[in-house]
Amino acid sequence: MSASLLEWRFLPALLSTGLGLSAIFALGVLLFHLYAAQGQLQPYNEPAGARIGFLEPTLAVVLLFTLAISWLRYGDLVDAIQDETGRMTLLGHAALTLAEPQRSRLVQITADYAAVIAEIEWPDMRHGERAAAASDQLQILTRAYATARAGDAREQTILYYSRQLIQDLAERRETRLAAAAQPLSELLQWVVTAILGATLMLSWFFGLPSLLAKLTLGSLFAFSLGTVLTFNAVLLHAFDGPAALDARAYGDLARELRASLARPQTTHGDWPLPLKTA
Repeated sequence: MSASLLEWRFLPALLSTGLGLSAIFALGVLLFHLYAAQGQLQPYNEPAGARIGFLEPTLAVVLLFTLAISWLRYGDLVDAIQDETGRMTLLGHAALTLAEPQRSRLVQITADYAAVIAEIEWPDMRHGERAAAASDQLQILTRAYATARAGDAREQTILYYSRQLIQDLAERRETRLAAAAQPLSELLQWVVTAILGATLMLSWFFGLPSLLAKLTLGSLFAFSLGTVLTFNAVLLHAFDGPAALDARAYGDLARELRASLARPQTTHGDWPLPLKTA
């Protein structure tokens, strides 16, 4: 996951946030300078420094906590999607080795479940909700495998492990929905933004030996915090940001399984060929 989040495509967002915060800081400094020179602001260094001394550790702790929460949530989503689609692929391709008419029935129901997630549940999940259609389709899938009858020992083994996969699918779905409905990250982002704004505003009251030194140091500070905010925003907006996750793996799997039904049935030993997982 870390490799996909450290790419040049995030540079525009990083520059816009960092430069934007630096511009806001510089504008406030220049407006203060119109009414009070740096020498006149130096008596405020001690009271302003006392406020900054309180905000700095608070800001650092909240930033680290916010990044950790956002990182774990994004990672949980990625892991849940990979695990879920991997097990769905195994389930569908194992069903392709069964005899008709169970082969077509089970493969089609598995493909329908993947399609419902991609087309119906995914848009709802982006808003922290679950789709009743996906729950219903999962029940249909569970009942279909529970009532399936094996024609020989090989099919009995396949159906046994397929039922275990369906239990895993239900657990992975709950993990995915729980990670998507994480409300704490959004709240922490607002808290970080408020603390950052208060820190930058208090820094306007500091008086340094020269205006250039104040602009340089303050802009570097604002830009560095903008880097952290940008990275957290990328993790927070897991469905609509620069590193947005999509339902393409589920849709591709549904189309692949349906296309496989049109091809002649082939088996290799007692299990299908190694599978390509999304």
